[in-house]
Amino acid sequence: MNTLSISIEEFSQLSVARTNSPERTYQGKSFKPGPIFSLLNPSAAQLYCQRLSKVQNQAMCIIVETEEHLQIWSEDVVVSKIDPVDSFLDEGDKIPFDSSLVQPEFVALCQKKLATYIGPISQVICKKAFSKKKNLTRIEFVETIAKKIPDPKQSSEFKRELLG
Repeated sequence: MNTLSISIEEFSQLSVARTNSPERTYQGKSFKPGPIFSLLNPSAAQLYCQRLSKVQNQAMCIIVETEEHLQIWSEDVVVSKIDPVDSFLDEGDKIPFDSSLVQPEFVALCQKKLATYIGPISQVICKKAFSKKKNLTRIEFVETIAKKIPDPKQSSEFKRELLG
């Protein structure tokens, strides 16, 4: 299998950030950030990587564990184009819970990222958006809160950071 699980510290030490790009170079290969999974559901992240590798000609997939979530990094693949996650699963494969739905950990991550654009009011905005409709997908949630960023370019950048 072409999947590796490492800590954020190890990934930061062993990879090199590219200038003006979210991509990183790891073991001489280019990796792009992909979807984020809950720490409570590592099997969903592993299944995602397994299927991604299968459909992307054995591309390497790295699951990077942070304090808040699991971040997928994929070799030369634009992961955001493969959405939802279930779109390339076999009928028999079931992810334990719908990992494309917003989880509290993802709300916290969004709040922190949003704060860099609009300040501490981001906490209120994220809590309000999450409490209004708890069954939002990650895309719907990010689209909703991104509207609070007045600059369209920054809003697009924010969406790219969170959705790949």
